[in-house]
Amino acid sequence: MKNKGTIAEFYDARGESRTLLTARDVDDMIDVMLEGKLLGFAAQLYSLERCTPAGDPDHTFHVGVDPSERTGSLMSADPREGDDHYYSVGDVTLGQAPVYYSGEEYPAFSKIPVEEIRQAVKEFVESAGMRPTCIGWETR
Repeated sequence: MKNKGTIAEFYDARGESRTLLTARDVDDMIDVMLEGKLLGFAAQLYSLERCTPAGDPDHTFHVGVDPSERTGSLMSADPREGDDHYYSVGDVTLGQAPVYYSGEEYPAFSKIPVEEIRQAVKEFVESAGMRPTCIGWETR
């Protein structure tokens, strides 16, 4: 039997990772990130429905949130589509100065409003780990 759900490598107050199954689970995760206790942190998500035969995820999806600006950035990588990393596209006038989540560099243009982050993460969970189509993406 195939496992279902999306694992969020993001730790709650008990120090445990969470499984995201519903839109409410996504909202709860984003709300915790907005509380600012995880400043500069990116949650790493992967779908349990998209793992290799050895049980390892075959894709990467990161969610970074900046509580002070109520913005965030997304990064998606899928080896089936090549070695590129795809970043959310927000305001391209922000230039190339990077922003950081969990020590990883994201292009400044990748910042999008937190409500778009919510929508994209919900789509990721509902689609069993496919890159969301509700926002724009650019490769780097």
